[in-house]
Amino acid sequence: MSCLGVALGVVGLVGFMVHQYDPYPWLQVPKGFYQPQMFSAVQFDNDRKLAALPAQYEDLALKHQLEDLLAQYPKNLKPHLYYLNLQDHSYVAFNAENPVAAASVIKLPILLEYLREVDSGEVGFNTPLLYQAFEQAAGSGELQYTPPGKIIPTYNVARQMIQISDNTCTNMLIYTMGGADHLNHMFEGMGLKHTYVANWLPDLTGTNMVSMHDTATILYNLYQGHGVSPTARQTAFEILTGTHNRRLLPALLPKDVVIAHKTGDIGTSLGNSGLIELPNGQKYIVAIQVERPYNDYTAKDLIQQVSKTIYDNIKDKNALASASTTETAVNR
Repeated sequence: MSCLGVALGVVGLVGFMVHQYDPYPWLQVPKGFYQPQMFSAVQFDNDRKLAALPAQYEDLALKHQLEDLLAQYPKNLKPHLYYLNLQDHSYVAFNAENPVAAASVIKLPILLEYLREVDSGEVGFNTPLLYQAFEQAAGSGELQYTPPGKIIPTYNVARQMIQISDNTCTNMLIYTMGGADHLNHMFEGMGLKHTYVANWLPDLTGTNMVSMHDTATILYNLYQGHGVSPTARQTAFEILTGTHNRRLLPALLPKDVVIAHKTGDIGTSLGNSGLIELPNGQKYIVAIQVERPYNDYTAKDLIQQVSKTIYDNIKDKNALASASTTETAVNR
């Protein structure tokens, strides 16, 4: 772990406080955690910067389809969306660069930073982590039902953080990597403009933030293997394709579609960011987060229908392209 991470860890052990919104009184929080600080004056190595999304042109036909679809939903739902076709680099964006409450989608950038720290030798896949009482968190996950004091390898912690969205595992990684301050410092160095950690999980008040442009950027860089080793890239997709929750982007898609993704669900925000691969090898990224009235699951239907609309658009394009190629071959 970095010197900064060690320093923050020492500070955390010295004093504790409970956040005023924390509904879990047993969760004692290291001092200073709730004040994210962006280290804008710090110079970063060039290899920390993520590659920019290769957006070439906006797919207006698909955008109009999505606009017609979204018009059928209540106006009190506010979708944030970024779509990128990885073949022709066409894109569609709605509120994509506006920050939105991340819910558990914040675990996607945390996974990326964990893998980059593995690459740098700061931590290993088998490095043992001590599960401490202040990291225990309710909500999603199973570790909360185990008494603190257990030793768990970091890979298992990261895998459970994503695949079953374990909040306690997430808090363990946040603490291990130096807390919010260090993570936000790293996110800024990556060029993620609207991604930051402000709270332990579960962040029920929606203070941890992302943008759909940021989460799409993370998925694109993992896909390209930019800034991560081949081993880290493979590990990322092994973990992300094992996500248990398939009720959003994958719900209406055929079973043979592969998706590497992370979901997020709190009362006021529901979303899913993922890289989707069709059986014929076509790939695209969809990142969507919907601001909503508290626990309004109309947002769930909206996300499913957006995903199906995009899939049908890609599938139809592929069918047309195949038909055109076949016709040309026959005419010859």
